[in-house]
Amino acid sequence: MPEKSAPKVLVVGSLNVDLYKKIEDSSIELSGKAIDVTPIKGSTLPAKSFVENKDMAKQLEAANLKCVAGEEESLLLKLGGPFEQKTGGKGANAAAAAGQTCSCALICNFGKQSEDENKMLLADLKKFGKVNTKRSGLIDGPTGTAYILSFADGDNAILLLGGANQNWPDAPLAEEGSQLYEAVSSSVAVMLQREVPEYVNVEVARCARKLNKPVFMDVGGTDAPLDEKLMPFISEIAPNESEIRFISGVETMRDGKLEKGLLREAVAALKAKFAAAGNSTVEVLVTLGSQGSMHFGSQWANSGSEDLMGLLPHETQMGVFRLETSDGRPKDTTGAGDCFRGSYVAARYGEGESLQQAMKWATAASSLSVEVHGAMPSMPDRKKIQARVAKDISSGLCETSAVEMKVTLKKPTKFYIQAARSFLKGIEARPADGDRKAVEAKPPVPGLRISGLGQACGVALATASQIVGEKLGRIQSIKTAYPNLSGKSCPQVIIDIVQA
Repeated sequence: MPEKSAPKVLVVGSLNVDLYKKIEDSSIELSGKAIDVTPIKGSTLPAKSFVENKDMAKQLEAANLKCVAGEEESLLLKLGGPFEQKTGGKGANAAAAAGQTCSCALICNFGKQSEDENKMLLADLKKFGKVNTKRSGLIDGPTGTAYILSFADGDNAILLLGGANQNWPDAPLAEEGSQLYEAVSSSVAVMLQREVPEYVNVEVARCARKLNKPVFMDVGGTDAPLDEKLMPFISEIAPNESEIRFISGVETMRDGKLEKGLLREAVAALKAKFAAAGNSTVEVLVTLGSQGSMHFGSQWANSGSEDLMGLLPHETQMGVFRLETSDGRPKDTTGAGDCFRGSYVAARYGEGESLQQAMKWATAASSLSVEVHGAMPSMPDRKKIQARVAKDISSGLCETSAVEMKVTLKKPTKFYIQAARSFLKGIEARPADGDRKAVEAKPPVPGLRISGLGQACGVALATASQIVGEKLGRIQSIKTAYPNLSGKSCPQVIIDIVQA
C-alpha cells in the first residue's frame, strides 16, 4: 500500500472510558448477587438491553434485583469491581484503526464531568492513529462508559452507559453549511455504529448518500432492530456472527456450529428487508471470528452454483491468520471487530484497494489486535499489518479440498507448472536419504485455482495451458477482472481447473 494519505475516512459515533473486569467463572456481582453473563457473551449492549434480555431478566428477578424503567444504568453502576481503566468506544476504536492505514476524523461527544478521562482519551486517539477530533463536541455530563467483561477464553461482553454518547443536538444535524456536512463532504467514506442515537445515524447517512459518499454501518452497540429510516442510505452493513442472527431473524447455527447455508439464508433475509426499504444494492460483510469473514456483494442472490472454492457468484471470503501468542489463542477480543471494520474501510475506500485485499488487510489488523490487551491500545500500526499480510492465511468458512495458487513474476513459470503438477497428481512419500529430508505423501486435489495479477496473468495462462496439454486437468472456468490496487485498476485472471 502507498504511504499515509490526506484525511479521508470519517467516523461519527461513540467514545468510551472502558472499565475492564476479568471474570473467571462467567459471572458478575450486582449489588452482591451473582449473575451469570454467559448468555450475552460476544454482545455489546446498552444498560436497557441488558436488563431486558430474557436470560438476564430471569436472573435479575430471581435475585430480587428489580429495575424501574429509566434506572437501568443505575443498576449497572452497582457492578462489583475491581476494574482496569482504558480507552475505547466503537466509534473511537474504529477511527484509531482506520487512522493506522489512512488519515481519519472522528466526530463524537466528550462529557465535561470527565475532564481527566478526556485527557487520556485524546492522548490515545493521537497516539493510536493520529485521529482528528476537532469537530467533536464538549457537553454537560460524563463521557460514555463501557464495562468490558473479559471471559477466561479471551472473549467478552460489553455493557454500556450512554453518557455523552446519547446526548446530541436535535435534528437537523447535517444540513448544508454545518460542520457535519463539511466533514462528510471532505470524506471518501462515512463509518457509523449504534452506540449513539439512531436519529444521528439517519441524519449523517442521508447527508452522505446525498453527497455520493459510501456509508458503512457497524451493527454493534445495541440489539434493537435496525431503523427502517436508516436502511435506504446504507451502502455496506457489517454484522458479526451473533448480530447477523438478530438483525435478520434467521438462526445461522445448527448443533452449535455455524452453517454456510444458514448464513446465506440470514443474508438473504437481511437484504430482503433492505430491498423492502428501497435499497436493493446493500453489501453485507459478516465477520465470523475464527472462521474468518464473508462478503456478499450488491448483486448477490442466494441462487446459482458454487464455484471451485465453494462460493456463489458475488461472494468473497477471507480466512484467518495464525496468532503469534504463546498458546495460539487470543489474549483479548475487545475492539477486534472495530479494528477489522476500521482497517477495512480505510483500505477499501481510503486507499482504493480491491475488496479481497481490503478484507485481507483488515483480517491481518484484527489478528494483531487480539494479541494485545485493551481496545484502542491494541490497534496495530501500518508496518505490523504489512508484515502480517505477507504470512499464510486459512481458507475460511467455505473450505474445500480445492487449492488456490497465486502466481507472480517472482518465480519462473516452470516453478508454477511443477507446483500445479504436484497438486493435481499428488506426491508420493519418500524416505530421508542423506541430506535430503523425508517427504510426506499427499493425495491429489480435486481442483486447482490459478490466479494472476497484472503481468503475472501470462504466467497463470501459460501454467494452465501446460497442465491441460499434459491432460492432468480440464478448465472448468476462466474469469477476468480489473480490481483496484492502491487506487489503480489492475487486470486479473482466475482459472479453475478440475481433474481430467
